[in-house]
Amino acid sequence: MNRNLKGQFIKTKNAIIRKKFIVICPICKIKRLKCYKDYWAIKKGKTSERCRPCSRFKKGETNSGGFKKGIFPWNKGSGGSSKRDRIMKSKKWKDTRTIIFERDLYTCQKCYKIGGILHPHHIKSKSEYPKLIFILSNIITLCRDCHKKTDNYGYKARLLKDKKLN
Repeated sequence: MNRNLKGQFIKTKNAIIRKKFIVICPICKIKRLKCYKDYWAIKKGKTSERCRPCSRFKKGETNSGGFKKGIFPWNKGSGGSSKRDRIMKSKKWKDTRTIIFERDLYTCQKCYKIGGILHPHHIKSKSEYPKLIFILSNIITLCRDCHKKTDNYGYKARLLKDKKLN
C-alpha cells in the first residue's frame, strides 16, 4: 500500500508494486521490462523472451530485419502510396474537384439530379490521357448511378484498354 503526505495508507488499483527485470528479445535485441511473475514463466518455458512483434514467428522464419521474408511490418506499408492515391489526396485535385462541382452547380450532367453523392467524371480516361487529369474541359459532374453506367468507369476502363491493345 502507498502512503500520502501525512503518512496515511492509500488504497490504489495496484496495491502491490512488483519488482521488474530486464529481458532482451533474441531476434531484434530490444530491451524491455517484465514483472517477476513472468520471470518464472520464462524459466519454465511457458512464455518466450521475444517481444510482441517477433513472437508471431517460429524459430528460423525471420530474416536479418526480424520480419518474415516478403512480409512488411505493420507500420511500414508496402513501400509508399500509389500514384493514384498521391493525385487524389493532393490539394490541386481537391481544388479542381470543387471547381467542377461549383461550375456544374452540384448537378449531375446526365440525369440533372441536384445534390446527393456526386463524382467528377473524366470524359477521356485518366489512364489513357494522364495529361488531361486536371483539365477542366475534360471533367464533368455525375451522380454515382450515372457514373457507374459510363464506359470508362472502374474495371470497364481496363477492359476497354485491353480490347484496344488486342
